[in-house]
Amino acid sequence: MRKNSKLKYDKVLHTTIALFNEQGINISGVDLISARSGVAKMTLYKYFESKNGLIKAYLDFISKQAVDRFNEICASRETQECINNFFTLAIEKSKIENNRACPLICASLELGNEHPEFVKIIRETYENIRHSIDMKLYDFQHPSAESTSKLIMSLYQGAVVSAYINKTSEPLELAKQQALAFL
Repeated sequence: MRKNSKLKYDKVLHTTIALFNEQGINISGVDLISARSGVAKMTLYKYFESKNGLIKAYLDFISKQAVDRFNEICASRETQECINNFFTLAIEKSKIENNRACPLICASLELGNEHPEFVKIIRETYENIRHSIDMKLYDFQHPSAESTSKLIMSLYQGAVVSAYINKTSEPLELAKQQALAFL
């Protein structure tokens, strides 16, 4: 991809990410993305064949970002500190004004089961994170690592949604306490 093409592609992608995170996937149309990015709609379609192409690029980006961020906060840390940091990051994010919660959870709720190819990306991302928790628990020699990691992920996902709905970090703080108690 030429430099100018790469710049336009990146501009459209970053505009898409910002709009989907701020307003949601369903509300943010191609016309708005084109206008906000300053890239003609025809050029946008050159890089992303449709809105579904934009959604896929968005999900790929935030999925990679989520896994990388999780691995970063857990790198060479003890299991308890890793889980504590995982929830603390979500707690801090929940306190930001106009927080739309975890982009993956929001995307999952918005897209529903109508787009199994997108739900698959989201599911695989959470499975990657859960698997990383498994590995931490195995290293910690936890007797029921797999079921505990599933429980931690369920606590996390439910608490993120509850914190978003209730506009408080309390569900995440309670979930963090419970998750740490399971260790």
